[in-house]
Amino acid sequence: MRFAELVLRFEKHLRGTMNLKSKDVKDYFIYNTLAMECFQAANTLMRRDT
Repeated sequence: MRFAELVLRFEKHLRGTMNLKSKDVKDYFIYNTLAMECFQAANTLMRRDT
């Protein structure tokens, strides 16, 4: 069950990243948000054992 929750969180952050990809990334805020979405997606999978 925990693994399924982690996959769902990863997919949520991945969708957020893909959504940002279609926006004008000249804005500093967009870059920060994109970086955070990528970090959260990767971090979710790394913390799966805790």
